[in-house]
Amino acid sequence: MMKRILTMALLAVSLLAGAAEKMGIFSQDTQSYLVRGKGYSFLFFEGHMFPRRFTLDKAGEMCTVRNHDFIRYKNRTYYLNLDRWTKHRIISNTSQEFIIEFEGKFCCNERPLADHLKFVTAIYRYTFKYDVPGFHVAGRLVKAPDFKETIRLPQTLNFTWAENFVTQVKRGDRGGFEAVKRNKYYDVPQKGLTFAGKQFSVTIRGRRSIGIVEPKGWMSKVMMNAGLWSYDWKTPEVRYETQLLLGDGK
Repeated sequence: MMKRILTMALLAVSLLAGAAEKMGIFSQDTQSYLVRGKGYSFLFFEGHMFPRRFTLDKAGEMCTVRNHDFIRYKNRTYYLNLDRWTKHRIISNTSQEFIIEFEGKFCCNERPLADHLKFVTAIYRYTFKYDVPGFHVAGRLVKAPDFKETIRLPQTLNFTWAENFVTQVKRGDRGGFEAVKRNKYYDVPQKGLTFAGKQFSVTIRGRRSIGIVEPKGWMSKVMMNAGLWSYDWKTPEVRYETQLLLGDGK
C-alpha cells in the first residue's frame, strides 16, 4: 500500500512539473490562456481571435491594445475582433514553444441587425518562442467555394494602442532612432518598423510595415499594420504574416 501511495505521489508531482513547463496555461476562472515566456506574457480570452495584455516583467503591462482587421461589404463594416465564438486548437505547447490557431468570422453589430460574413473565414496561427518576447502570426482568409466576388480589404494585422506611449521611431533594422512625427505615416517595405517610448518598444516585421501616431479619426493613439493595406481580394484565398516583438523603452 505504501509503495502504491508513493508511486501515485510521484506521478502527481511529475504531472505538475510537466504542466509547469508548458508556455500556455488555461485558466477556468478567467476563461483565458496565459502565455508566458522569458520576461514576457500575453493573454488570449476564450472565443477571441487576438491576444490582449502585452506585458514585460520589467516594465509591466502595456496600455490597451486592440486589433482592427475589417472588411467593408455592401455598405456595412465587419470587424474580426467582434467575433466572440472563435474556434481554436493547440498545435504545440511545450516549455520552449506555444502554437495556437484560431478560426473566426468578421462580425457587424450595426443596427438594425447584428450579422457576420458567412462567406469569409479567417484563420490565424500564433507562434510563441520562450526566448523571444513577442509572437509570429500567420493570417489566412478563405472565401466560400461559391463566392466569386472581389472584396476590398482596408487593413489586416492592424494593431492599435489606446494611449500614446511613443516618442521615437526607427525604420528598418539598421540606423538609430529619431523623434516621431505625429500624424505622419511611416511606410517601410521589406523591413521592420519600431515605435518606442519610455517604458516599451514594439517592432513589426512584414512584407510592408505601416505605422502612425495619433492619426485623426482613429479610435487609438498608435497604429501599426503589417498585413494587407487597401487590397482588392480576388482569389479564393489570401495570406499574410508578421512578427511582433516587445522591447524595453528608449
